[in-house]
Amino acid sequence: MNYKKIKFTLFFVVLLFLIPISINAQNFRDRKDQDFGKRWDRIEEFKKLKMIEELKLSDEESVKFYSKYNQLTSQFKEIETERRKAINDLEKIVNDPSRSAELEKKIDYIESLEQRMLNNRLTFMSEIRKILSLDKVARYIVFERNFQRELQRIVRDAKKPPFER
Repeated sequence: MNYKKIKFTLFFVVLLFLIPISINAQNFRDRKDQDFGKRWDRIEEFKKLKMIEELKLSDEESVKFYSKYNQLTSQFKEIETERRKAINDLEKIVNDPSRSAELEKKIDYIESLEQRMLNNRLTFMSEIRKILSLDKVARYIVFERNFQRELQRIVRDAKKPPFER
């Protein structure tokens, strides 16, 4: 096993202690518990540190990149909050045939939120291409995918009984 894989594995072992074993993957980010919010913030901070390391960002690149990254993250949180609320509203009326017009409006609204998220991501990618080299943009894309996969694996493993891990 190479050094990078060992470091990455060690990071995720540490995360296991930060994430409660009883986490349900669907409500992973929905928890209102302040303690969970603090854990999520620590994961985000660690992610940023790992990104600096993986992308080999200079100080100047780091400031510019994280300005854009934080803006994107903030936009996503806002849109995701709206999206969750809209889906909750949809759930309340989905079995009422007399509210089909309202269902259509809710579905259209959810689609518009999804489009906003996509547009924000595309704008972000366009903007970071102006800041970073193609190599670093590529590293960012690969890092995001790998980080999400590893986080999903940790959550999946945390849900397993201890004897299955």
